[in-house]
Amino acid sequence: AEVEELRSKLSASETTADKLRKAASHWKAQHGKVKTQLDEVSAAKQALEAAAAEGGAPAAASMEVDADGGASAAALAAAEARVTELEAAASAEQGEKEALSQRVDAAETESASLRTELEAQAAKLSEAEAKAAAAEEKATELASRASEAEAKAAEGASGAAGEADEASAAEVEELRSKLSASETTAD
Repeated sequence: AEVEELRSKLSASETTADKLRKAASHWKAQHGKVKTQLDEVSAAKQALEAAAAEGGAPAAASMEVDADGGASAAALAAAEARVTELEAAASAEQGEKEALSQRVDAAETESASLRTELEAQAAKLSEAEAKAAAAEEKATELASRASEAEAKAAEGASGAAGEADEASAAEVEELRSKLSASETTAD
């Protein structure tokens, strides 16, 4: 019963570890996407800052331009806000990824521990089964010896009864002869 309980715990632990691995993989992919977006926004921010520093916007960039031909402060602030947002999201995803990784490690450790415990219980079970078989064999041997002893006791009892009958008959004869002798002397 204990072995079955350990096997079910081990199975549950392995299932949990698999789920955590899948979740870690998912969050790692999400982190990669956020990092890519962050890199794109950072590049756009640098382009905006460079354009603002030069006093003109690049022709390929689609940003708001003020009257002087520079990038507007609103577009720059929006880009910076988006960069900050993406950095925060990337940091949060990294934290979640690390937490999931720790949970996977803990689940794998627990799984290994349960496997070890299961193997120890299986070894104890095998040892107990071997001891039970040896005890059963010894019980069979003792029952055989008891049967032999009973047979010898029965044989010995019948022999002793025969000897006792012979001894009693001899004693009775001796007493009769003494009685006869005493009667003869009394006459």
